[in-house]
Amino acid sequence: MSVYFVYNYYYGGGDVINYISDAKTLLMSLYYRPIDTIEYIFSSIMKGSFYDFFIENPRFYSYWLSVQMRLNYIYDESSELVSVLYLPFILLAFGSDWASLVLFSFFSLLISYKFFRYVATIYPNSSVYVSMPIFFLPSILMWISSPFKEAFSLYIVMYVLYKLSQLGMGFVRFFYLSGLIFFAYKVKPYFILSIMPSFFMYLIHINYAKSKNKRYGILYYLSFLVFSLILFPSIFLYMSRTSKKYSFDSVLEHAYVVHRDLTFSEVYYQETGGSVYDIGSFEPTLSGVIRKFPIAFFTGLFRPLPWEAKKLIVLLPSIENFIILIFILSIAIKYGLISLFREILRNKWSLYFIVFSIFFLFMVGLTSGNFGNLVRYKVPGIFFFYVILFGTYGELRHNYETHHSRRRE
Repeated sequence: MSVYFVYNYYYGGGDVINYISDAKTLLMSLYYRPIDTIEYIFSSIMKGSFYDFFIENPRFYSYWLSVQMRLNYIYDESSELVSVLYLPFILLAFGSDWASLVLFSFFSLLISYKFFRYVATIYPNSSVYVSMPIFFLPSILMWISSPFKEAFSLYIVMYVLYKLSQLGMGFVRFFYLSGLIFFAYKVKPYFILSIMPSFFMYLIHINYAKSKNKRYGILYYLSFLVFSLILFPSIFLYMSRTSKKYSFDSVLEHAYVVHRDLTFSEVYYQETGGSVYDIGSFEPTLSGVIRKFPIAFFTGLFRPLPWEAKKLIVLLPSIENFIILIFILSIAIKYGLISLFREILRNKWSLYFIVFSIFFLFMVGLTSGNFGNLVRYKVPGIFFFYVILFGTYGELRHNYETHHSRRRE
């Protein structure tokens, strides 16, 4: 709700305001033309366009024009899907912005609590520590407690991971959860594309771990592994091709264009209020971006730092970034980086999702070019990174204290 307040009263508009506005527009249309509106929403989701239905149904379009209804993101499918997902909240709140935000906050708290219970089983000695990034870190809460793409896609992933821990993996559940993940992909493509390898490896791992007959389990593990190795590349390539904006080549080209804009466009720097950053020159090739990994990853994880914050929206995250940096340095000094890495490698869940976090933060740091965008885009990456960091720290501390208490005895 704090982000809504800042966007509405400080900036005078923005994404969250437009998402809620479009949800209210859909609610109004649903009230006066329920059948046509339901058909419009489902048809638009299936076709991947919220504009084509108006061309195919001119009477419905004429009605919208007659009552002066419009959508802010009619040409942006992923953004308009946020408004569709927010429609139940605005419906239950009878069109009230503030009431719908309160309902969304309760929803986010519920999903977060379920995910917390799940993560607490992964880090049994660290429940207090893993609660920090889930419930208390401002840079995460400010973006996932309001209707943004990052919030909905992250909540879907959190819910799916929770369900995987509670239920067996029958084919019906597999396709149900896969459908949710595909919907999250439609909302935030590059997040889901980045996390899919970790997701599949974790799925293989838990199905093997749940197997009672280890001989059968090994066969199941191998067959599922072969199935996933065939299925995953097919899904990944399909998603990349259907989302040209987020294909690997497009990401590299986008990163290079951002760099060129920062280097040669003084107007761009002035229009963004001086909140841009430059990680240095590179070529839009795989080898070219790999050379930028250290600075791009550091940028994605720790920047902006307090002295780089020139906007209100990035000031709080910049302070938090600095505190987290000091926290990691203190862990390295007390326990050693090798011990930290060993603990992460020992826990399969940590291993799978830390790989995603590192890759995601690297790509976001490489391509954002603007601290205002960076603090929002990196939320899924830092969420999993911080959960793993705090969970691993809790386990390390518990093992260290247990070991030393036994030595004293």
